[in-house]
Amino acid sequence: MTLSCQSLWPVDECMKGTCSEREVGNTTIAVCTCDAGFSRSPEFQYLDEDQLSNSLCSFNAEVVGYLFLAAAILVTVALVLQLWVIEYNKETYKEQLKRLFPTLVSLVAFCIASIYRALNSDISNSPVLFGKDVFFTFLIANGFGFFLVAVYVFILKAMHLLVSDSEWTSTNVQNYVNNFQRTGYMLMIFEIVICQLLWISSFVTNNIVALSLVRVFLVVNVLVEIHITYFTWKLKRNYNQDLGAVTEFKFNMSSRDLDAISLQEINTWKRRNQRKMKMITNSVTYYVSCCIIALWLPLFIPFVLQALWSYILPCIYF
Repeated sequence: MTLSCQSLWPVDECMKGTCSEREVGNTTIAVCTCDAGFSRSPEFQYLDEDQLSNSLCSFNAEVVGYLFLAAAILVTVALVLQLWVIEYNKETYKEQLKRLFPTLVSLVAFCIASIYRALNSDISNSPVLFGKDVFFTFLIANGFGFFLVAVYVFILKAMHLLVSDSEWTSTNVQNYVNNFQRTGYMLMIFEIVICQLLWISSFVTNNIVALSLVRVFLVVNVLVEIHITYFTWKLKRNYNQDLGAVTEFKFNMSSRDLDAISLQEINTWKRRNQRKMKMITNSVTYYVSCCIIALWLPLFIPFVLQALWSYILPCIYF
């Protein structure tokens, strides 16, 4: 019986290592001998212990440590800036804290996790790894969960302001936004609950069950991002239809009334409202693009989950 070295598309077997064979009894075992600086990290490798010896040599502890150090610095700066913009006004202070609460919790959790990981980057001495260290995994899971909630808060707030400030939007668009707001509040709670699966997987000794919990988290978030993307682009279409109808109405008014709004003012008004909608659409597009890298690819490509997610994890807030 021969066990071959692991090979995952799009890399060759062992990745940063050399495959060699060893005789153990009547069995020929393939072992990956890693190049200098690389190792087989148990992080995101939901394999049995006897399979780790022939798994990919993809982990560079020094590089990942520097990434987490950079993340800690950037997140600390972001946290200070978030606190700096809060106006200490008795009338608005509590409202600002309520609106920024998910962002602040997310930044604090990820900042602590990044510092904790950067100070314990040597996995041979202190294995602070996702899915292995409960405290680290708990911080990452809830930091990521509240980050997603903060994104929802931004999108919902921007859409609400866009519609509420527009007296001309149709009832259909207003109802559409209101329905999504109600759905969004449920999604926030649901997102926080689903993210707990990540640190719960740390207690699971069965690797197949642990991997299943991680994949449930990935699948749910993929579905949520599809929902948000579909809603945003549908809102953009309906909003632009209303904008076009009102613009045409104003043009007709101008052609009959010499004192009506000038053509240039109408075009300026139209472009201003288009920019508002474009800002929301671009924000959602950027957010979903990041989720494609952080969530979608690990779900569909095993190589990304096993070999690259250790490097993607500290880059979530970049």
